[in-house]
Amino acid sequence: MNIISSFSSVRMSALCAFSALLMLSCQDNIEPENGKDDPGKPDDTEEPVDPPVESTDPALTAFTPLSGSNGAEVTLTGKNFGTDASAVKVYFIDTDLQTEKEATVVSVSDEEIKVTVPAGPGEECKIKVVIGETELVYDTLFDYVYQTVVSTLFGGAQTAAENPIGTISFADAAFFGTFDNEHHTLVMGNDGCIYFSLENSEKGFLNARRHNVYKTDLNAQTITCIGTVESWVSILPIAMDPKTNAIYGMRGDASEGKMAYYNGSVWDSEVAFTWDKKDNLTGNNGSACRAIAVRPSTGEIYFTAYGVLGVLDFNTKVAKNMGMIIEDLGTPGTFRTEPATGLVFDPNNDNILYISIADLGHIYKYTVDTQTCERVCGGYWDGYLSGYQDGELSGALLDHPGQICMDKNNNLYVADQYNCCIRKIDLTAGQITTLAGQKGMQGNTDGSLSDALFDDPTGIAVSSDGVVYVSERDNHGIRRIALE
Repeated sequence: MNIISSFSSVRMSALCAFSALLMLSCQDNIEPENGKDDPGKPDDTEEPVDPPVESTDPALTAFTPLSGSNGAEVTLTGKNFGTDASAVKVYFIDTDLQTEKEATVVSVSDEEIKVTVPAGPGEECKIKVVIGETELVYDTLFDYVYQTVVSTLFGGAQTAAENPIGTISFADAAFFGTFDNEHHTLVMGNDGCIYFSLENSEKGFLNARRHNVYKTDLNAQTITCIGTVESWVSILPIAMDPKTNAIYGMRGDASEGKMAYYNGSVWDSEVAFTWDKKDNLTGNNGSACRAIAVRPSTGEIYFTAYGVLGVLDFNTKVAKNMGMIIEDLGTPGTFRTEPATGLVFDPNNDNILYISIADLGHIYKYTVDTQTCERVCGGYWDGYLSGYQDGELSGALLDHPGQICMDKNNNLYVADQYNCCIRKIDLTAGQITTLAGQKGMQGNTDGSLSDALFDDPTGIAVSSDGVVYVSERDNHGIRRIALE
């Protein structure tokens, strides 16, 4: 063997040895099949993880409807509410004032709560749910819809042996007998108070009768007797001078020149006046004065007696006899003697005087400067028609309309006595509607305009902000119609 051949053999042996080492090293880095280092050993992958335990805490999802009025039912959804209604409270929170009102919980299940909306919580509300110690609030706001409702200001079914003297609270108010027999007037004063009169006795029709006159303070919620007036009939219609705040009471014997006056502190029941002429000032007692109004621009007192329109200047104590103004529709040229049961001047134009005549079922419009009178509504078909019909004024029917009042939006309000309703006449649109009450349904029920019941409404007044007040012959109190 030569040297070169020996060297070649050694180099080949070294290369083989190096290749063997390299292969062994690669085998050590190969991942065992199936992730096992040893087929005989158990799998060493991670153990399976159990799903997380679901929370048992209450949670909110949504509510429906998104808006509503007092008494509407709202369904709140979520989870883990439980089933114990006594453990759940729900509140509607005014977002502006941050005041809260509690809702009535109707029912509770694990995923649903039903509640009724409380009265007047605010226009935009958060709904808060309290379950035990947990308080939750929905992100979505609830829109509260205010509605016009009928409520009792004071009085009601409760009566007293005598009419109150002095000052009493609304809560303690109870009156004797009915509100001024057949007809009763309410007066909305410039001071924001309501004035009314009540008969004190049950004497015979021709005997002298005493009437208490009351002032109702809406802010203090008190009623104060401001004096007693004598009148020989069961009615004492009153009115206030909007400039002087003096109160006038027209006695039943106004045709004989007798009236009452209140100067703010003392009543004078025996104020005498004279007529410029006595034409047609005779008739039966049923035609005595039942309504009175003061013309704002002049302070003159307008009233009717035996079908005659009287206009009294209180300073001179002289009443002008304007003659009989309600012409008989069946016999032109002759006039009706039925008394007005309501008189009100248009607050936007006191050249216009509106008149209601209960016994005819009519409303009239009297123009002062032309001394003309026209019928606004009320039925006539070969005789005077009483009834109930809404719609266009030409076909409208009323049944014994009592006092009337008027707002600045050209709307007349009528105490429609025998229909037991409050009617609204839109003079601009020429339409009459039923504002509140149900035709012919007597009762004393507050609530929505369609659910409310009245019992012979006779007196009515409206405030500058549109709140309507109603007195009723047989419910011994005053009701309020307004946004809740």
